[in-house]
Amino acid sequence: MASQNQIKIKICELEGGGFQRLCDDWLYKKGYENINSIGMMKATDRVTIGTPDSLLMQENGKYIFGEYTVRQQGLGRKIEGDIGNCLDENKTGIPIDKISKIIICYTGELSTKEIENLRSLCYEKGVILELYGIDTISLSITNSYPALSERHLGIPLDTGQLLSVQDFIERYGKSNFTAPIDNELLFKDDLLKKATELLEEKKFLLISGGQGVGKTLFGVNLVKDIKKREGKLKAFCLFDKGVDLIRDITACFSEPGNYLIFVDDANRLDNRLDYILHYLNDIDEQRSFRIIATVRDYARESVIERVSKITEFHEQTIQPLLDEHIKVLTETLFGIKNAEYQKQIQEVARGNPRLAVMASRVAVERKEIQSIHNAAAIYKEYFGSNDSVKQLLNNRDLTLVACAVSFFRKLDKHNKKQNEWVEKVFCIQYEKFWELIGVLHRNEIVDLYENEVVKISDQVLSTYIFYIAVFERKDVPFLSIVENFFPDLNSYIVDSINPLMKVFNQGEIISEIRRSIKEYYKSIYNTSSSDEVLRFLNMFWFALPEESLLYVKNCIQGMQNDEVNWRNVNFEESSNELSKFPIVKLLSNFRQFDESTFKNSIELLFDYLLRDSFSLGAVIQVLVHNYNFRPKDRRYGYNIQNFIIDRLVALSDRGKNYLYSKLLLIVSDSYLKTEHRAHEWSNSDSINFITFCLPPDEYLIPLREKIIINISKLLGDCKFEESILRIFDKYILRLRVEGKELAEVDFPLIEKYFIQKLDRNKVLHCFIVHKYLDQLESIELSFDKQLRVFYQNKTVELSKLLLDNRSERVALEMGFEDYEVYKRAKLEKYFAQTTKVDFINFLEECKSLYEILEGRERDYLLKNSLATCFDALASVKREIFPQLVSIYLEYDNILEVKPSTIVRNLFNFLSNKEVYALLDSRNYKRKKLWISVYYEYLPEKYIDKSNTDMLLEHISTASSNELFTRLECIDKYKSADPKLYCKVIRVLVDKSKKDIFFAWPMGYIFSKSSPLFGKWFDQISYDKDLVFEAYLQTFLTDNYFDHSGAALKLLLFERFDFLYSLIDKIYEKESYPDLYSITPTLDFLWERDSYYEDITDYAKYLLSKDDNSYHDRESMFCKLFTNERGISERKEILIKKEIFLRNAVKDNATDIKLSCFLFNAASYLGEKFWRELLEIFLCRNTNIDDFKTLNYELTNMSWSSSRVPILERQLKFLESLLPLFGSVELLEHRTFVRSEIEFIAQEIKAEKRRDYIGIY
Repeated sequence: MASQNQIKIKICELEGGGFQRLCDDWLYKKGYENINSIGMMKATDRVTIGTPDSLLMQENGKYIFGEYTVRQQGLGRKIEGDIGNCLDENKTGIPIDKISKIIICYTGELSTKEIENLRSLCYEKGVILELYGIDTISLSITNSYPALSERHLGIPLDTGQLLSVQDFIERYGKSNFTAPIDNELLFKDDLLKKATELLEEKKFLLISGGQGVGKTLFGVNLVKDIKKREGKLKAFCLFDKGVDLIRDITACFSEPGNYLIFVDDANRLDNRLDYILHYLNDIDEQRSFRIIATVRDYARESVIERVSKITEFHEQTIQPLLDEHIKVLTETLFGIKNAEYQKQIQEVARGNPRLAVMASRVAVERKEIQSIHNAAAIYKEYFGSNDSVKQLLNNRDLTLVACAVSFFRKLDKHNKKQNEWVEKVFCIQYEKFWELIGVLHRNEIVDLYENEVVKISDQVLSTYIFYIAVFERKDVPFLSIVENFFPDLNSYIVDSINPLMKVFNQGEIISEIRRSIKEYYKSIYNTSSSDEVLRFLNMFWFALPEESLLYVKNCIQGMQNDEVNWRNVNFEESSNELSKFPIVKLLSNFRQFDESTFKNSIELLFDYLLRDSFSLGAVIQVLVHNYNFRPKDRRYGYNIQNFIIDRLVALSDRGKNYLYSKLLLIVSDSYLKTEHRAHEWSNSDSINFITFCLPPDEYLIPLREKIIINISKLLGDCKFEESILRIFDKYILRLRVEGKELAEVDFPLIEKYFIQKLDRNKVLHCFIVHKYLDQLESIELSFDKQLRVFYQNKTVELSKLLLDNRSERVALEMGFEDYEVYKRAKLEKYFAQTTKVDFINFLEECKSLYEILEGRERDYLLKNSLATCFDALASVKREIFPQLVSIYLEYDNILEVKPSTIVRNLFNFLSNKEVYALLDSRNYKRKKLWISVYYEYLPEKYIDKSNTDMLLEHISTASSNELFTRLECIDKYKSADPKLYCKVIRVLVDKSKKDIFFAWPMGYIFSKSSPLFGKWFDQISYDKDLVFEAYLQTFLTDNYFDHSGAALKLLLFERFDFLYSLIDKIYEKESYPDLYSITPTLDFLWERDSYYEDITDYAKYLLSKDDNSYHDRESMFCKLFTNERGISERKEILIKKEIFLRNAVKDNATDIKLSCFLFNAASYLGEKFWRELLEIFLCRNTNIDDFKTLNYELTNMSWSSSRVPILERQLKFLESLLPLFGSVELLEHRTFVRSEIEFIAQEIKAEKRRDYIGIY
């Protein structure tokens, strides 16, 4: 990798023409367009005489002149002459007022005096001068535009990992370890279309699936399709070589354009994936990025976790192929039409396209059916043709080395412990091991990072090598791996053997593992703790099933039954990992074993629960998840679910055993669902997530009948009634989704066993039946109408009247508003003949209905409907309406109807005194709330001094939850007492100091919709301080109060120092408020004539509140300098921000804490402006300690996963500061920054190494 010094040397070797070509290209990369190289001869690198060297035309009609020179001696005089020529209209033909800028690029050195002289020449003429020396140009090429290095200097700065689509396909196909991806993509047209749509919605598309299902082929074809549609798209594919990516990224993504990046096996990049991901959130009008990445299912969660921290994403899962697809694949791609060969390939591949392709290639080459007998034979044939693999397998030492790398996944040359393990287990000395690693690296078997960290190049090859070395040739005994790596490296052992059992002969591998570890288990059993034995069995249960169950049985026999009253226990599924309950976890593994082993594990699980009541949540988790339905369970007649239900029925003993009866109900609730989600290991090394529905067939119907019969038997037991009714209620809610076919099958069972058990004298039972029948009607399923009649009662009838009936609304084809009118008419008809006695009966039924309802039906639908009832009563029972209200107040403690509708109607029938007397006549808990509503709706004709005084007294004595929520009603009382607002607000302010919710109603007066907005000081003229107090107290009630700052803006025009009182309140709410604190917006400060003084004082006051906040880049002060995402900032405000910071830095450069505050805010205006401020600061403060105090790194130090992108940005920024330290006074600064650059460079190197190894 070339260094900056090498770049500088190469630039200095350029002649004038080559240097001009480089500079024109460099300026173009920086965003300058319309460059005319008038100082160059066409199609050559020879220069011509003339001024300027390059002419850049701007959209505003002005020009930028570019001058370039490679002169070393007399450079200052040369540039001075070039500037003079540029400013001479006779030589250029362009007036000076048409020249906006002169850019000078040079390779020599200028003194500070010469730089100042050259700037003065231009500034006197009103022309901007930009000087770019060799340091600046070389740094920029190294860090931002490395493509220029290879193009103009012949020095490559990237590693060739980002390729065009075609180059990627060719490079991928050169490896004998991977299936080629230049094949036709079959069976995926719909998926391609869907994936394209997903990528239009989100910038990241994750393609997941198991090993060999065709993720890479699909991803490449997706990129090709999108590239074909978007002609100007810049598409790159990442070919991971296991080395640094930063240079490649910088080289390929520095230019403007729309980019699409394909990342294959994103999980293999580890933290280096972050280097690419961070581009998704870069705000750049000239560049946009989208990413397509593949990931294997076993690594899916870790990649999702990393991606979701940075961006939103969509996921497209590639499923294994069906047998008919594999048949078409073999015919289309390989011309294999022999049915016997096709069947054998289908059997071996088992849905895996990669294995299908590998098998087809072997079959075509060998023309022997035996060559594709199984996956092991295919791997042997496939890899056996590769010379590098042959050399490896023919050399035992090379095999041992490769096996070690395969096991550890990555090996670090400097990891002492790893090297000790390699010597002990794989029997290779340290020096020889790393010597052989070099051989494997040259043969492209392994990737080697900086000659220190190694990993296998291909996961499929890694799996094959481990299989050959450990299970076929036994070069490394599996027992040796277990003895040395259990329990410290359990995950490594599991990760090594799991892929083998998905590809090779599982039975043979399990037999070998059992043979290897059986005696070792006995040793552990006799010498180790119970925890260690369980850890071992939880790893190798599949090889030691009998031993596992016997050990658990012995554990259970050594335990006493828990003395626990199960009725006092909370029956909830555990949210903890099963690993916290090792015996439960062990017993949950035998789902797919033979019948006797499975049944024994369930018996032991139930026995164990009696001994350890704390395991209840974990046992529930196992029963409702591990033993819930799977897609293949139907093949075996749902034997698993049938056995569990049978055992729980037997153990429940018709409800006598509370524990097992509750478990029966919990499991039944889960098993009654017909839509399920499962994840299953496929035939490849993958997990498929599947949502599936159970068909009501000869296997499912008997199981459902068994469940319905047995939970219905428990219905007569009051201990279980509530749980059973809740199960059935959830079943009813699912009916519309699960459909008519299932409901038709279930109905006879439910009618015969469940409904017949219900009590028609119980309101809730009748309500449940009618709810069920309503759902049956909604799916057009017929039933005996006498069921409705038999389970009818007044409460049920009332529920039909009061609650929203969606089915009725749909049948009437009414919208919501029309249905409300229809419903109101129904209520008026219902109440037309109502007497006071009838109304009392109505309210009694409402009480019953209230008691059986819950959630939204009770708290929203019923209460709203009752309010509508009172509207209807006011229309049809005018003569007795007040008496009905009086009767209702006896029920208000339960029904809690909103008073507003009722009180408003009362004023249509009674005088104010009569209304008040009615509301005050009874004792009920919400009386003061009703009185508040009385004052809120009191007609203006009744308002006088007496009522006004009573209102004030009421506000003074009511609690905060008994008041109206807005002060809007106070407006009508002003005629009786002009000072009422002031009095009320004084009461609320004073009371809010003890109960902050008293301040809530005052939010109204600060709302822009209020007629009082902005007129506070007119209404409360004699106590202006009260307005400010009210604002502060109201601010404490609501995070989003006056979020726009509209009220605060007006208050500050009255008294600016009120801002400091608000800051005090903010600090009262939060100990350390910051950029993300929700406070009134202060952007209006930029509109004030005195904005410089005001914002300076604001900064100083904030600093005084927290003397250490000057370090904080996310301080509350910085909110003034940020902009809401997606909203462009007004140009005049941006100019004011820059002017403010320039002047503030000039005026306060020696106040280092305030300067830090200012520089932290400036970081939100971009690096270029921050550098400009630093130059201003250094002109007024050369103190090195003050400089070190500045937060000069310009990057937020929070990150997820890899720090490399953060560190790279820090490095790049620090390097860009070096030209500022040109004077003698700043030599110490330059030395300090150099040391920081060197330190960060070392940090980057170490971080990249950690990324490669996978240390988080």
